[in-house]
Amino acid sequence: MPNNILQILVHIKKKKLCRSIVNIITLKYIKNMKTHFALTVISFLFAFSLSSCKQSSRNDYSNSELPIIDLEKEYPVKRIDIHEIADVEYIPLETTDESLLTSGAEKAVSGKYIIVGDYAPDNNQILIFDRKGKYIKTINRRGQGPGEYLYFQHFEVDFKAEEIYIYSMGTFNKIMVYSFDGKFLRSFAFPNVKDKNCLRFESIYNYNDDYLLAYNDKYWPSSYEGYYRDADKTPYYLINKQDGKATPADKQLTLENPVPCYLDKMGPDYYGNPTMPLGYMIPHLLRNGESEFLVVENTMDTLYTYEDHVLQPVMLRTPTISSMKPKCFIVPCAFTDNYFIYRRLVLEEDYNKDPFSFDSRRFPAYILDRKTKEIFKLELYDSNLSEERRLDDRVLTGFPGNSLFCSSTKKNQVVSHYNTSTLFKMQEENSLKGKLKEVVSQLQEDDNLMYVFYTFK
Repeated sequence: MPNNILQILVHIKKKKLCRSIVNIITLKYIKNMKTHFALTVISFLFAFSLSSCKQSSRNDYSNSELPIIDLEKEYPVKRIDIHEIADVEYIPLETTDESLLTSGAEKAVSGKYIIVGDYAPDNNQILIFDRKGKYIKTINRRGQGPGEYLYFQHFEVDFKAEEIYIYSMGTFNKIMVYSFDGKFLRSFAFPNVKDKNCLRFESIYNYNDDYLLAYNDKYWPSSYEGYYRDADKTPYYLINKQDGKATPADKQLTLENPVPCYLDKMGPDYYGNPTMPLGYMIPHLLRNGESEFLVVENTMDTLYTYEDHVLQPVMLRTPTISSMKPKCFIVPCAFTDNYFIYRRLVLEEDYNKDPFSFDSRRFPAYILDRKTKEIFKLELYDSNLSEERRLDDRVLTGFPGNSLFCSSTKKNQVVSHYNTSTLFKMQEENSLKGKLKEVVSQLQEDDNLMYVFYTFK
């Protein structure tokens, strides 16, 4: 370790040490200096360290032990049969008059239950099936009375307590809590879109016995419908399950300069009118099992896991997002003990192509082997399908409802689904093989969804 100030400075420059290290050095080596001189040295060291950190913003990770995702690198292509890296299980949902789904994208899965949200305007209800797909019951408390909801955007389940958390954003902006038998238990209200300090949760997750984990999507850069939203610098929240109090999850997830995944212009709404902010919902939290979450924050060059209230760095990205023009984003699709599957999104380019029919399937998919640190451009397929039907074109979209992104409580397990109409079309084309063909042969064309469970090896 260096013994004088000059050597300390040289050491800092060589090692690219930043503020926290400088603090240690100043405490240890300037402890006995006279006050005025000590302050001068400390100030100089602090400024020097910031300069050093700024110089290292190009992300020189040559000595890093963590996997590095280089968003400017051309990775080799690798074709992978999903059966090589995961055990695959096909589970059709029972179809009855009571269990018929008109729309059922979002789901919550445990070793005992499959719980599906039906978002159709006329239904907007929760259906509970057992793990084999047999229908159990429906929860529908739509209305405007006490203990009722008008509509909901997404939901989460505490399987241990057998509680369902239904979230309605917008002007209502509340969480309604129900038991598995449909009994209303309690509700939490949050500041709505008319409030400058609104909490507009992109997603909520069951975190542990006491808290939900949520991400506040408050990145709209300008006025929308007359409301202005400042960027939330602490967007990750723990929500108390009993009183609904929302507090920032971890001080390390405080963002100095949040990077919104929105363009500074307006795009078309569903009627073609240019009133919607051009943005893209990137999942910022991705679950692996019951309590481990991957944190993917646009502003940060480090990807973390968050478990038991501890942040652990697990991956790095380069270049830093602030240095990229146009900006390039990581869209997480699946995260397991051994693999990270993601897409590469260049927002400006893809929106300029066709903002109204923006489709994440245009983005290239990649797979990171977390053990070997190797990264490949991914062509994922299912050997139970014909060669021309690549799996990554359908399931790895990055959207919660259509991707491998699902709140399964089983470690290394992700879930997707097929519409039976799609399956029957593939059957007519002779595109089905093996176990998948066998399962589809027992279905009717107007049956419910068929869920697919991928348990990664």
